[in-house]
Amino acid sequence: MGDASPAMRFDGTEARIHYVQHGIGPDIVWVSGGGGLATDWHPYQIPFFEPDFRCTTFDNRGIGATECGSRCPGRSSPSRATPPS
Repeated sequence: MGDASPAMRFDGTEARIHYVQHGIGPDIVWVSGGGGLATDWHPYQIPFFEPDFRCTTFDNRGIGATECGSRCPGRSSPSRATPPS
């Protein structure tokens, strides 16, 4: 696998979405289901597609390194919540 961007975050109104990008070219966004992590795509799919595409993987709300507040699905308490500034 080639060089990936450093782990990045998108700050939304209800969550900070953790994502990583590999490659350069037209975009493919890999969406995991069933509680899968962004890194689940890395061993098998990313090496094949990254030479021709920019591949973005991310952790859904409530999963992995993504942070969310009280509306985090599947959690009774906030996940890595930070107080509002």
